[in-house]
Amino acid sequence: MRIFGNKKEFAIEYELDNFSKAEFKLYLDSKSICAFKRNNIIYEFKWDIRELVDWLELNLNYVLSEEGFPLPVEGNTAVELYQNSGEFDSEDDDTFDSWYEKRQDWSFRHSWYSSRAGGYLADVYFRKVGDKIEISWDNCNLYDNIEFLNPVGLCYIELKQFKGIIENFIKAFRLDIELYSTSYQTDANGF
Repeated sequence: MRIFGNKKEFAIEYELDNFSKAEFKLYLDSKSICAFKRNNIIYEFKWDIRELVDWLELNLNYVLSEEGFPLPVEGNTAVELYQNSGEFDSEDDDTFDSWYEKRQDWSFRHSWYSSRAGGYLADVYFRKVGDKIEISWDNCNLYDNIEFLNPVGLCYIELKQFKGIIENFIKAFRLDIELYSTSYQTDANGF
């Protein structure tokens, strides 16, 4: 397993199983946020994480620079802001569409859930708050057939620390995929 950061604060850990799958763990305060229970068996998230890595790479600058929320709603965390913004209604179609477009665009830039590629990935939000990154999640009712071991939470990580860990993880994963691909091609060609 390759680990980036400190499990007691904030860390990402992964192990590439083959070209398309990896066991992936996000640790906050020593808790594995992506771990879940299904049929009384505990699992870590194991899936093709290339889309997740792509999402982190594509959206890291938004997470590091966009502060606040684009809609006038109350909430103390990214999860609360997103949830509370889902109650808006309007008779004006343009106003209604504009509201939900802003909501969706913000969510796609601040939650990696859209990169789950069909796997049981926890829905985690990343939001800049001053010189820290807020990481918040509420996965109590995300899926019908699994239960996350740490379904709800909130942590704040120093922005520079967060950025370094994410960038190092992306770089290492890309290199591992490249090395795996090169060694697979070499093995397949017999030399």
